[in-house]
Amino acid sequence: MSPDWDPPASAVLTDFAAVPRRERNFMRMLFLDAHLRGCYVDWPPLARTCVGFFRAALGDGAGEPRLAELIGELSLRDRDFRTWWASRSVSHQTFGTKTLRHPEAGRFSLDWQVLHSAHDDQATMVMTAPPDGGTLDVIRRLAPGSAPRASVVSPADPSPDARPDRRW
Repeated sequence: MSPDWDPPASAVLTDFAAVPRRERNFMRMLFLDAHLRGCYVDWPPLARTCVGFFRAALGDGAGEPRLAELIGELSLRDRDFRTWWASRSVSHQTFGTKTLRHPEAGRFSLDWQVLHSAHDDQATMVMTAPPDGGTLDVIRRLAPGSAPRASVVSPADPSPDARPDRRW
């Protein structure tokens, strides 16, 4: 659960390169890093879903030493994690929207989706800017040069000039 961090993620959430390698675990940071925790406007339901997804993804692997150590640390240091872990709830939610707050950019949303590899037990979370908000502009402002210059077409504008070129 130590994903590769990209410049937009670091600009939007926290400087992951400054986090000691062993602590670069999203579950650990979500519960124990006050700054990262504070980035999420909707932290309680998001964190509870993450605990359920973590439990579902572990299956029988909870006894693996590093995972057992992480579960133990989170259980001892965070009351919410301890309560939600003890409930034994699982979550198979693989997509949604997160609302974040940033000290320079204010509130904005990111759509997220978890992708699973067919060849191993790896999961990757991909976050994208919703097409109908100012999130892409926020990311461009926070991480200049790292956000693609995609054109976004409003589904509410049916004019031929507003539609992307659909030649294949």
